[in-house]
Order: sequence, then C-alpha cells, then structure tokens
Amino acid sequence: MGNMFMEYEKLPVSINQGIVDLRSLDLVKSGYVRLSGDAEFYWNRLFSPEDFRRGNIDETPRFLRIPAGWNSVHHNGDTLPATGFGTYRFIVKTNYSGDMALVIGSPNSAYRLWINDILVGSAGSVGITAVDSIPAKYSRVHDFTSSGGDLAVTVQVCNYSYYQGGMTELIFFGLKGPLHDRQIRRMSLDLFLFGVFLVIALFNLAVFVIRRKEMAPLWFALFAILIAARVLLTNEVYLSFLYPDISYELIRRIEFITVALGIVFFLEFLSNLFPEDIHRYVNKLFYAVAGIYSLMILVTPSLTFSRFLPYYHLAYLVGGLYVTYIYLRAFIKRRSGASISMTGFAILFLTVVNDILAANYIIQTYLMIQIGFLFFIVAQSMSLTMRFSRAFSRVEGMSESLEKKVRERTRELEQERNRFKKRNELLEKELTLARKIQQQLIPHPWPTSYIASLYKPMEQVGGDFYDFLKFRSSDRIGIFLSDVSGHGVPAAFITSMVKTIILQSGPRREDPALLLTYLNDLLINQTGENFITAFYGIYDPATRVILFANAGHHAPFIITDNAIRQLNGKRSMPLAIVDNGSLEKMNKRYCNNEAVLEKNSKVLFYTDGLTETTRCNDTSVYFDDEVLEEVLLRQRGEHCRDFVDNIMKDLVQFRGSESFEDDICLICLDVQ
Repeated sequence: MGNMFMEYEKLPVSINQGIVDLRSLDLVKSGYVRLSGDAEFYWNRLFSPEDFRRGNIDETPRFLRIPAGWNSVHHNGDTLPATGFGTYRFIVKTNYSGDMALVIGSPNSAYRLWINDILVGSAGSVGITAVDSIPAKYSRVHDFTSSGGDLAVTVQVCNYSYYQGGMTELIFFGLKGPLHDRQIRRMSLDLFLFGVFLVIALFNLAVFVIRRKEMAPLWFALFAILIAARVLLTNEVYLSFLYPDISYELIRRIEFITVALGIVFFLEFLSNLFPEDIHRYVNKLFYAVAGIYSLMILVTPSLTFSRFLPYYHLAYLVGGLYVTYIYLRAFIKRRSGASISMTGFAILFLTVVNDILAANYIIQTYLMIQIGFLFFIVAQSMSLTMRFSRAFSRVEGMSESLEKKVRERTRELEQERNRFKKRNELLEKELTLARKIQQQLIPHPWPTSYIASLYKPMEQVGGDFYDFLKFRSSDRIGIFLSDVSGHGVPAAFITSMVKTIILQSGPRREDPALLLTYLNDLLINQTGENFITAFYGIYDPATRVILFANAGHHAPFIITDNAIRQLNGKRSMPLAIVDNGSLEKMNKRYCNNEAVLEKNSKVLFYTDGLTETTRCNDTSVYFDDEVLEEVLLRQRGEHCRDFVDNIMKDLVQFRGSESFEDDICLICLDVQ
C-alpha cells in the first residue's frame, strides 16, 4: 500500500508555459515523474500535430493549468462551460531514448493523444458535438518509443457527459516498465481492497442470517458492498478492463449510486449500533435527500446528475459532522466500543473529505474512501474484540466449572486429534489414489514418434491436462492442452470433467473451435470460481498444416534453426467464465486459425508453469525473461523426447529446486 503513495512524496515536475524540462532528471533511476503545470490550450479547436508543424494555428495559445477543469477559465469575457472541446499541448524535453509511456487519467469524457506525429492512444471518440462523440472512463498506459530530444504531447479533449471538462486527472511520464508496474500495483491494491470488502460483506451477511434480530451486520454488509463496487469504478476503473465495451453512462450511474446510498446504509448501521443516540427525524431528512438524488441518477443523463454532485458532497460533510456528534454522544455515555469505532470513523471521514476535494479538483490525490473504510473495519473489529473481552470478564467467576469443562473438552480434543490423524491417513491414501487416477487420464504412450510430452504437477494432483486425439480417416492428430486456475484436488476434478467431455464430444473434435465451444457450454457454472485456459490444434503431418483454436491459453512457441516465434491467432476468453451467447455478443466467440509449419521446426505447447517459474532465492527473476529463449535455441536439434527432458533439467537448474509453485506441462512436436 505504501508504494501507492510514493509518487506523492515528491513534488510534481512543473510544466512552465507549455514546456517541461527533464534533461537533468535520471529517468532510469526515478522510473517516472508526475507532471503538473501550464499547458497550451486552444478552446473549441481540435488541432493535430500536423497543424502545429505546418503553422496552421491561427490564434495565440492561452496557458491552462493541468490537471484541472476548464470550467473556471475565462474566454472572450465569458467563463468556459463544462461541455465543449479543445486541444492541449506541451513539450517534454528529455535526453532519454527507448521505450517510454504516458499515463493520462480519463479526461471528461474522451480524448486523442499524440506524441510528436504519432497517435499513441485514445479514450472514447472525440467530436465537436455530443452526437458525434463517445465518452469513456478508464485510465490507460500509452506506450511509445522515443529517440531522444523534444517530445510534443498533443491531446484533443471533448466533454459532453460530466459537470467538469478538461484534463482533470493525474498525468505521469516516464519509462514503459515502471509505469506498467505502477498500474499493476494500483490494480492489485484495488482488487485486494475489493476482496477484503466483499469478504467483510459476506461475513456480516452470515452473521445477520444467524442472528436476524441484529440488523447492524446487514446494513454494514450493504455498506461494504457499496464500497467494494466503488473500488472497481475509481482509480484504475478495473471494471473497464474486464468489460472494455461497458457503457460510460452505466459506469457513472453505478459510481454515483454508491455515493448516494452510502450515507443511507451507514446511518442505518449506526442507528442499530447506538439506537439511544440517534435522532430519527434527522436520519429521515438525509434519507429523503439521498432518495431524491438516487432517483435523479437513475432517470437523468450523467451530465445532469453530475452537476448536483458538489451539493451532495455538502450533504456528506454535514452527515459526517452528524455522525461525529453521534459517536461523541456514545463515547460520553461510554457505549461499548464507541471510542475505537470513533477513531476508525475519524480516519474514514478524513478520506471522505479527501475524495470530495479531489472530485472537485481542489486537491490532486487518489480517491481514498476505500482506504478509510479499511481502517474503519479494523476499528470495528477491535471494538467487537473488546466486547467479547468484557463478556469473558463477566464469566470469570465461573472458573471452577469452566476448568472442569476445559478438562472434559481436552479429552474430547485428544479423541478428536486421534480421529483427525486417522482421517489424515485416509486422505493421504485417497490423494495417492487420485494421483493414480489422474495419471490414467494422461495419454501413455505417446501417439507418434514425433511427439513427446512431460507433466509435473505441483502437488500430488494438478490442474494441468493434455490429451492426444486420433482420427480414423487420416494421420492427423489432435493436441489438446488446458490449465485450470488453482491447484490440488478441485483443479484435478475439473480436469477429469474436461477429459469426460472430450470423450463425449464425437464429431466436434474434428473442429477445434467447435470443441472449445462445446466444452464452454458444458463447463459454465460447473467449476465454482475456477476457469480453464485451453488450446486445441489438429496437426496434419502430410501438409504440415495445423488448425487450432485458443481459449485464453499461452500461444505455443515455434522454434526454427535461428529464431523463435509464437503460433499466434485469434484468442478468446478462457472457458467457464462467460456463456457462449455472451461471447457471441462480445465478438469473443471461439474461432479457428490455420498455419503451415516450417519443415524441420519444433512446436512447444506449454502451460504457464514454464514461463512463470522464478528462482527460489529471487522471485522477481522469471525463466521466461532470463533464459527461456536461449534454452529453446540450444535444444532445437534434439529429438522431441530429449527436448522436453532437457528443458525440464534446465528449469530445475534455474529454479534451484525440484519443487515448483505451479503445475508444469510440456508437449513438443517435431515438424518433419
């Protein structure tokens, strides 16, 4: 979590009159910088780099601060409206050459970005009217290659969907790797917080189901669900990565609903926690305001309901003061757990204030309410612990009877331990049997002399699976390889399901895309939280043609005498995530690809246990990054059987151990 805020420990690099000078900065050391300052701005004009290069600019630029909204800017005696379009431009002076990137948080509500004369990215569709523009809400890392010297950054921005227009989000410039790492860190934190809040919500829902009379856990769970949803809609807007085509209006409605209803659920939680300190009529007033704003969010476009956000922020501030008053009353009256809960709320309230200031572009920080909620959760947990502690103190007078019960329970535990030991022994036997059964699913022997395979599960049983399919009418051979998310018995059970479905697939095995579609249809909603990546190809040795389809699996390597490339083609989503009808609507259906393999080459089919293996003593060093290419080229002259064996030896040597953190499956095809 600390890494997330490191970029705020230093002041941003200033853009002065449209120029930012990074020539004295060691980008290799710092990785990237945050940019802030005055950029050139042209209102109601969409200039391209070509216009600047040819001198087609017929007006003197004004300088507008970024990141900030353009609403407060005066133009020809008037204040600029929220809706409209314009062009931003600034020059980055740098001596660095190589792979670089620029991060622009989504301006409201569409943009196009050029570095010098190259269009490197966009969000939505920029237009001069609301009709010909398409808004978007997401943050992207835009990669480009610099040859050194000045870099002209040109950004066309339009807004017809939000109450603030312009480049309003943080801007980062630097090396490609560190900026992508930054995005991964932020997404990881978002997903971590999402998981925490969701688990908290489920736990409190379970508590409510057990004790229906206690309503506080229910409202607390609903509040946690709102915050969990908000995590996916702010900062990196992870929901847009999952569903790139999701409607901008839908994202905004969900985001604003979490704001509108948050105060309702929180006040209901407090009303059940400290019922003696609540003023019901004040609560109803807040509920009425929240209800009106929620209805507005549901029935009006984002441009309309977003205009009222600053006023609702005021309601949040008043609500925060009201909640503070409630906590103070509970503290003064020494309600159980009030002091710790109040401390947690104080942190939460500060993050709410931060979000309000950031949303109105008064300060430049992350939206942090989810962090505040995390602290609040900890405080609530400590409060509950204190309640349990006091309850324990009240029953200490029953120590003698408790000691007797403890002795009795100890004997029971001893008996249970013995039973548990026996169950463990039985489980070991069952796992051994499961391993034998899974080994029977793996084809033995290899179907031809020009194919060899190797499988090493991480545990006794694994989630990798492969099979060779033969056809009566020809010498063709089907090569199927899959990888189930997760490990152990659940993953192994899913592999047996895959094997069974393949055996029942009939003529579908003649068509890779059809077989994957059939598998997806039968596996959907049958694998719990697991999904399966899969590759299925049909190889014809007579023509060296391979017909294949890919469900989110790593593309195989093709190794020739002097080069390594991947067998690329259209790749769809993994199995058991989305049903076939939804895949069709998303234009992600499973499709066949065809390639002619080069004579005397090799094809290596594999699971991610190969590429993602790290050293035991340094988990930041990957086999894929360090030695994989050199190993494949060195072994290219070996027979397929020796090829997979030698790769495994090199993998063990690189790892420094024969134990791995994932299943490993290798299949080598010698193209003759």
